Amino acid sequence: MLSLRITSSLFIGGALAARSIYTLQRLGIIHILCFCSNEIGQSDSQFPDLFEYKNFSEGRL
Repeated sequence: MLSLRITSSLFIGGALAARSIYTLQRLGIIHILCFCSNEIGQSDSQFPDLFEYKNFSEGRL
């Protein structure tokens, strides 16, 4: 499973789902909160022209 629907507008997914433009667009996702950007090497937004990102790293919550 790449992502889990929590409500009609809230999904939880891992790094694989966050990197899959097909999955993100298919689910209608437009905003991404990343709480593990340091661990997965994703310090920058993957698709900044398509999605709004907010990256959090450990110690910055």
